[in-house]
Amino acid sequence: MRLIKSVGNIELNYFSDGGWSIHVGEPKWKEDHKYRLRQRICSVKVGDKVYEFPEPVREDLSLGDVYWVVNSRDNEVKRVVWQDDSVDHKWLSYGLIHLTQAAAEQHLAALQAVNGQVSS
Repeated sequence: MRLIKSVGNIELNYFSDGGWSIHVGEPKWKEDHKYRLRQRICSVKVGDKVYEFPEPVREDLSLGDVYWVVNSRDNEVKRVVWQDDSVDHKWLSYGLIHLTQAAAEQHLAALQAVNGQVSS
């Protein structure tokens, strides 16, 4: 296993027509658009296969925010509400929190591959 890339931290996305799109060039900063930094992608290569997943959350969430945690011991992802308690902070420090179920499932698939739990 080796981390082969974590990219995309300087590209901007803008909200338009209900979805996020990559913005190319200098943004115009229109008032009717929302802007955010593009989410970083982590890649792990196991054998000949590359597994990609969005970078886990690295900062505290707000009380009541919903997130998804990767539980590799039970081979599942779990929906959780941020309570700002020791469990939330433990998962945050382990890098297991994602804001979408899909991102958490991609992360779980990479961990399963690393641990040899992927079926052919």
